[in-house]
Amino acid sequence: MNPQSATKVVATALLIAVPLHPVFGALSDRVGRKKIMMAGCLLAAVSYFPIYRAMASAAGNHVMTVKSQKNPVTGEIRLTPLTRDASGALAPVSEADVPNIPGLIPALSVNSGANHRATGRQSSQ
Repeated sequence: MNPQSATKVVATALLIAVPLHPVFGALSDRVGRKKIMMAGCLLAAVSYFPIYRAMASAAGNHVMTVKSQKNPVTGEIRLTPLTRDASGALAPVSEADVPNIPGLIPALSVNSGANHRATGRQSSQ
């Protein structure tokens, strides 16, 4: 994903998540922080795979796996995304020309704000 697309995705996630912080803070004051955190963990466990599949689909590059290469001089490990070409062989993935940013919005809205930690007040646990 290019820097402009990444910026749009992060900005969208922030616009969705920030207003939910007071909502989940108030909810945690009523039902307890532990219940909110456990619900957030459960929601995360259930939604991670669909969210990442939606992000891969929106990127439009159909990554199948990655190959790691270690730079012999610096020791940096670099991951190269791979997909299957027409013959079925693995080939490096090129960046999508126009990523489907609106396609990411439903995926991002599923998990935003669920892991909020209340601040400022004690919970009733």
